[in-house]
Amino acid sequence: MAAPQPLHEQILECERWCAGRSEKDFREVAAKGLRVLAEHHAETASPMEGFTPRADGWLVRHNVFGFWGWFAVVIMVLGGWLTLTDGAWGLFVNSPHRVLFVSLASLLFLILLALVTVGILCRRYEVSLTDGRLLARRHILRYFVRTWELPIHDEVRVGLAYRDEWVSSPSDQGGGSFAVLSLVVASGPSEIAFGADLGRPERARLAILINRFYNGAG
Repeated sequence: MAAPQPLHEQILECERWCAGRSEKDFREVAAKGLRVLAEHHAETASPMEGFTPRADGWLVRHNVFGFWGWFAVVIMVLGGWLTLTDGAWGLFVNSPHRVLFVSLASLLFLILLALVTVGILCRRYEVSLTDGRLLARRHILRYFVRTWELPIHDEVRVGLAYRDEWVSSPSDQGGGSFAVLSLVVASGPSEIAFGADLGRPERARLAILINRFYNGAG
């Protein structure tokens, strides 16, 4: 049997298909999404940057911005710094230490910016896989944590599907907002959907790893 198309390429095709239609036209199909198959498991044979195995699962680090995102951040930072400097210069117009105060204000702004940037770069998912539970946590700036928890029953279904998540201005979609597929794991009557902010290869890899853990190598 021929190997299936790589899962991240299927995700790309599905998201491009959705991008050319209105939400009411693609919702029903995209909500069913893509199913991870045992044949996809071979895609995990080679390591992927950002994935670190743990005793009970995986740690996934990722760059949430990409080139155009960082370009936009640089532009916004320069604009904010110029606005702050101009405002501070006017605020301390009668102070003999005008230059000092403006410099301190600029320094505080840059320190805050550095902390936020480091936090974004250290953004990560922690995925814990056990026979009785799947637990996923997204960490931003260490203190902002979102958790998804799924009790595991007899059958675990893993796929990628539309769950009302949108992303703005990707370079390969011509700008604007477009619908993205979330990583969806279901067991019994419950499901969780997460990871829409991961890149397509990362979403595909994580979905395959989860499916391989619960459904074997096929």
